[in-house]
Amino acid sequence: MATLPPDNDTPRGSMPIDLKTFNVDDEIVAFERAPADLPYFPEWGFASLVERHISMLAVVAYAASDRTSRSKPLNVLEIGSWVGASLLTWAHGIKSYNDGRGSIVAIDPLEPFRDMTDKSTHLFARVMDQLLQRDLPYRVFRHNCAFAGIDGGVSHIRTSNREIGALLRDESFDIVYVDGEHSYQGVCVDLETAMRVVRVGGFVCGDDLEIQAHQLPDGVLAATRDELDAIAPDTGSSYHPGVTAAIAERLGPIASESGFRTVRRMPDHFQSISFDVLGHSMPPHLPDRLKPYFESQLQQRTDSFSAKQAQGTSALNDG
Repeated sequence: MATLPPDNDTPRGSMPIDLKTFNVDDEIVAFERAPADLPYFPEWGFASLVERHISMLAVVAYAASDRTSRSKPLNVLEIGSWVGASLLTWAHGIKSYNDGRGSIVAIDPLEPFRDMTDKSTHLFARVMDQLLQRDLPYRVFRHNCAFAGIDGGVSHIRTSNREIGALLRDESFDIVYVDGEHSYQGVCVDLETAMRVVRVGGFVCGDDLEIQAHQLPDGVLAATRDELDAIAPDTGSSYHPGVTAAIAERLGPIASESGFRTVRRMPDHFQSISFDVLGHSMPPHLPDRLKPYFESQLQQRTDSFSAKQAQGTSALNDG
């Protein structure tokens, strides 16, 4: 079993948490006392890398601009929702770039999923398990959904991704975001669903592709494929082997920005792409503690865009 990150290794979207003294009862009280008229994102609630939300907005902006009319709804499927941070970013993109016309379907069972008897399971996962046991993430998610503010609204299907695929129509979504179960088999199921239900010309995005198969030493991925987390032996970086393996098998090497990847469905294949960004507004639900980092990352991406624009590089690039 691979050695996992230190106990206080938390996602960069979250502030450091004293996980050993974490108390779910305190978190429930804090939520119940929080303002009812504002989104709620505690330290454990904004789990994704902040810079990935910039990439999400870029996908929405391009998907909206590539349509014949902004009066057409932009429909998003999100596989894996946690407490709604990414969902509200998709909603912000729909409001910003498609006049609020669109809908979001979120799929997440929001139930315990890690083996807590495995001593290698790091403490942030243990905190997630404690929260899920008390159903607090679902309560927070339902609260946050009220702030989406898009014409088509938000639908949440609280079930396993393995059970929902048959209920989704082929080519029915413009954007499909895959950030659900991170096991190899789970990611394979999610990708198969996503690639089937996205329309031609639409986009399949995903999270947590920290390392790609060709970047690992020979034999490493085969040995770790069925683990949820692992450490790359040559760099010491943590990654999700199931995500890495499933992407390599289904899509091959693709463009990735801070672990966020995007492919576009063409008539006969999926095309790896990357976006340059410029002028995206900050999602209003972003917690104050994360806003300076978002601004710095957006400025870096904007500077990169400006440099490429000066060289005559297109804003949509093949991966």
